[in-house]
Amino acid sequence: MVKQFLGYAVPSALAMCIASLNTIIDGVFLGNGIGDAALGAVNIVMPITIVFFGLATMVSVGGGALISKYFGANEDEKGISIFRQVTYMLIIMSICLSAVCVIFAKPIVKMMGATENLQPLAAEYLKYYAMFCLPSLLGIAFNSFLRNDNRPKLAMVSTICGTISNIILNYIFIFELGLGIKSAAIATGFGQIVTLLIALPHFIFKKGKLSFGKQNLEINIIKEVFRIGLPSFFAEAAFSVIIFVHNLVLVNTIGEIGISTYAIINYITTNIYLVLLGVTLGAQPLISYNYGAQDSEKMLVFYKLSNKTSFIIGIIF
Repeated sequence: MVKQFLGYAVPSALAMCIASLNTIIDGVFLGNGIGDAALGAVNIVMPITIVFFGLATMVSVGGGALISKYFGANEDEKGISIFRQVTYMLIIMSICLSAVCVIFAKPIVKMMGATENLQPLAAEYLKYYAMFCLPSLLGIAFNSFLRNDNRPKLAMVSTICGTISNIILNYIFIFELGLGIKSAAIATGFGQIVTLLIALPHFIFKKGKLSFGKQNLEINIIKEVFRIGLPSFFAEAAFSVIIFVHNLVLVNTIGEIGISTYAIINYITTNIYLVLLGVTLGAQPLISYNYGAQDSEKMLVFYKLSNKTSFIIGIIF
């Protein structure tokens, strides 16, 4: 069971670790290529990007838990139905988020505490970031569903390839083409597209149990997905609120340099958070599957292994 746990948790944590290093490199490129104001502007938008991530995590955790549960109970058709419904939900959510953030970018960043100097930069970053909501949210969710469909290594590969693409494009857009702060948002968006393109063939060509197809949305299923996924969303939202409040305090006490400094600290803390999240997301399919199979002994073993691993990682960091 330890080997099985490591087979899921290690690829997931490694993928999140690589993805988290990407945030540091983003900061290095922005700070050196554009300046302190760019770091501050991105930090103003960070609470919103975390909420995006939280929404994708909420739906993928809620849906993934049900999918693995039904797979464990040998009710594959129910699991496939939930996957298709969650995909529709993500598409609808993504389109709505993109429309709102692109149209109302300036008032949103002003509300988030951006100063007069940071508002144009923050609004530009948010607008371009929001344009890629669809591949971003689907990429996060499909990676999670790959783990539910017994392909944790493919999920790791897709995340790492997306991260590498992001890094390369960031350098080209910022230093070679001089596109400014929108470079980071566009590079992140294209990185998510790469992640999505690597994950999609698994579902399109039915290489596992999960596949695309016609499916009506069922209110009871949607409610269940949200019920299970909401705690994950609230965890992300709490992190978002903390950054938002700190930004407001810093801009009113220290100024823009305070926000830029806090942005660097956030790069570090986000890395720790993502690695821990990777461990738990890796354990989730195993716990949910054995819950559905009514094997409480195995379920508790995976739960305890996840807690112990997270505790050790926390001490190391």
